Amino acid sequence: MAGGGGGDAASSLQRQMGVWWDLNTCPVPAGFEPRRVRGCIESALKKEMGHVSKVHMYAMGNLEYISSALLEEISSSGIVLVHAPCGGKSFRSLLGQWSHIYCPPPATLMLIDIQGFFHG
Repeated sequence: MAGGGGGDAASSLQRQMGVWWDLNTCPVPAGFEPRRVRGCIESALKKEMGHVSKVHMYAMGNLEYISSALLEEISSSGIVLVHAPCGGKSFRSLLGQWSHIYCPPPATLMLIDIQGFFHG
């Protein structure tokens, strides 16, 4: 995972994190409570990177093919849902806007993707 720990306390407090998750290729595992996804990701990030002051988390994809009950549970955990039916082109545009507004450097970005949604 990029962005490792270290540095002084002041720089650690400034570190922001963006997590972009492709729901279509990386669904919530069977039997796992969707409301726990955010907490599990944040716990793993803190363990790997140390203190992260703010985690901006987005789940994106063609949301028309995902049950509304599942989307509601994911959203209730504080993960922002982003409907991006055009795949990678939508992602690149959204990510560019997001990084300039919400998470300027120094920041770390994590992409959760299996089949290239973010590359298309």
